[in-house]
Amino acid sequence: MAHRHHKWLTDVSKQMHSDFEEAHAEASKRGGAQQSGHNSEAAWVAFLKDWLPQGYGIGTRKYILFETDPGDGSEVSAETDIVVFHPSYPKALRDRPNVLLSGIVAAFSVKLTLDKAGIREAVKEAARVRQAAKFRSHDLRGKLLPPFLYGILAHTHSWKTATSRPVESITAALSELDSQFSNEPREALDLLCVADLNYWSKQIHLVTPEVAAVLPPSVAAPGGHIQYSFLNVGHDQSIKDATSLKLPPVAFLIGLLYEKLSYYDDSLSAMADGFRLTDMSYYSLSQSATNRIFPPASILGESGLEGFNELSILQRIYW
Repeated sequence: MAHRHHKWLTDVSKQMHSDFEEAHAEASKRGGAQQSGHNSEAAWVAFLKDWLPQGYGIGTRKYILFETDPGDGSEVSAETDIVVFHPSYPKALRDRPNVLLSGIVAAFSVKLTLDKAGIREAVKEAARVRQAAKFRSHDLRGKLLPPFLYGILAHTHSWKTATSRPVESITAALSELDSQFSNEPREALDLLCVADLNYWSKQIHLVTPEVAAVLPPSVAAPGGHIQYSFLNVGHDQSIKDATSLKLPPVAFLIGLLYEKLSYYDDSLSAMADGFRLTDMSYYSLSQSATNRIFPPASILGESGLEGFNELSILQRIYW
């Protein structure tokens, strides 16, 4: 059954597409690149303000203050196009150019036209800012989940030739660049939305010893493992646009954003469940042939293996 809020999001997507087309027209003018970028950013800001709870304020062009040196001697992130503030972040601090890492729940790199260089920039920065974040806890959850989400928001993409396979190309770029810059699951990019093409989400999958015991040895070691991959909506890797999807990519963005944010804020769980049960969440994600696999001890340390080993089959997935 089609739900009424699906139509709401489809209508929003059409309006955003119109805004993005204006931004592209602006970009074609002499000196219009910066203005077009700001117009694209403004469309995403308006969308997030309308669909996230009011307490989750939005900031633009912010620098995230690090909690520890990520390895390059820096104290702040690169300029971050959009940040989503935690409801508890004081109003007096929201207008400052620098924001506390603990004061945000999500950060986004915004691209009018996404290409591999844009993916590289965001994947590298996502890993860098999470490497600069201290662990909130040293249990399974604290070791696997980042302190805040990091994603890419784009209108369209550069894979436009007749023989291009844009979904496949973006998935391959995510996997390749993640292997280059991320050392563990919590550092990897969390989501990517191309408004006229598809949506991608990071999935962390825990293959516990209990699960491994019923799988062939070629699939899982006896002690289990931790893996993650980047999954897109649907199964057709050759599609050129979003017309084959049941809903526009921005609908999946909202559904999965609520799903991921609900891990940090229980008050979002009811809406996350509602979106999930009306086909706007991980039920619509495809399978991926590319996974990064880690021995549990390499992520959790020997002291964290007890909690991993005690997980039941029903508890083995984090998103």
